[in-house]
Amino acid sequence: MLVPIKALHYKDYPYFADMPEEIRERIVALLPIDLPLDLISDLITEESYWKRRSLSRWRNVDIACHGDSWKQLYFERNLSEFIESYELTKDLKKDLQDLLRLSAAYVHNINLQKLPSHLQLLLINEELQWQVHMNLSTLKIEYGDPNACMSYDIKKIGMLNSDCISMAAFCSVTHTLTELNLSSNALCDDHVLALVDGMVQNPTIVNLDLSHNMISDVGCEHLARLLNAKNCILLFLNLCNNQIKKMGTQAIGYSLSTNKSLLSLNLRLNDLGDYGGHRVFEYMMDNQVIQV
Repeated sequence: MLVPIKALHYKDYPYFADMPEEIRERIVALLPIDLPLDLISDLITEESYWKRRSLSRWRNVDIACHGDSWKQLYFERNLSEFIESYELTKDLKKDLQDLLRLSAAYVHNINLQKLPSHLQLLLINEELQWQVHMNLSTLKIEYGDPNACMSYDIKKIGMLNSDCISMAAFCSVTHTLTELNLSSNALCDDHVLALVDGMVQNPTIVNLDLSHNMISDVGCEHLARLLNAKNCILLFLNLCNNQIKKMGTQAIGYSLSTNKSLLSLNLRLNDLGDYGGHRVFEYMMDNQVIQV
C-alpha cells in the first residue's frame, strides 16, 4: 500500500530521496498527469510519465521532431500552444515569462504556426535574452489568424517591421540558435534590411529559410551584405518562391564569388530568366564550396 499512498500524496510531499529505482518507477507510473509543472519539471525524469502526459493532450505527435524525448516534446508543445493562444487583451505577460523560465532548460525547438499577435515576439525576445541556460536551437514563426477563414485582416498576416527589428535584436545576441525559419510571413525588402542588421552580428545561425515571401531584388542586395560579411557562417539559404529577378540574382551571385561558407542556395520559383540564371552560374564558377 505504500506505493499508491506515496503517489496519491506526491503533490504534498514531492521527493524521492534515496528510494530504490524499482519503487520509484512504480510511483511514477501512478502519478497524476496534472501535477504542476513548476513542481515536477526537475524532479521527474522518467520518460514514461512524460509520454503519458503528452498523449493525454495530443494524439498526433512525432517524438523524432523533439529530440526523441517525451519530456522535451511536452515542454516544447506546451510552450508553443501557450504563445499561440496568447491574448493581447489580457495581462498574461507574467504567465508567459514564468513559463519561459520554467521551460528554458527543456526547450530546443519552438514552432509557432499562425501566430495571431505581433506582441509575442517582443516578449519572447525579452525573456530569451537573459536566459543563460536557454537551449533553443530551432525557431520557426509564421504570423497569421488561424480562425480567419474568408474574413481576415491583412494587417494580422505576416511580420511587421517591429517584429523584424525584435528578431534582429535576438539574432545579434543568441548563442544557441542554429536554424531560423521565417517562411510565409509576407516579408518584403524593408523587413529583410531589418533582419540583416541583426544577423550580420550573429555567430550561430547556419540555416536561414526565407521562402514563400515577397523579397525582390533590393532584398537580395541586403542579403548579399550578409553573405559578404567576414563572420558569415550560413550553410543553407532558402529563397524559394519570392519575387527575385535578374538584378537580385546578380547581387546574390556576386556574393557567391567571395562567400566561403554557403553549401546550399534555393532560388526555385523566382523570375530569374535566362540572364539571371546565367549570372548565378557564372559567379558560382569562382566558388569552391557551394554544392547545390
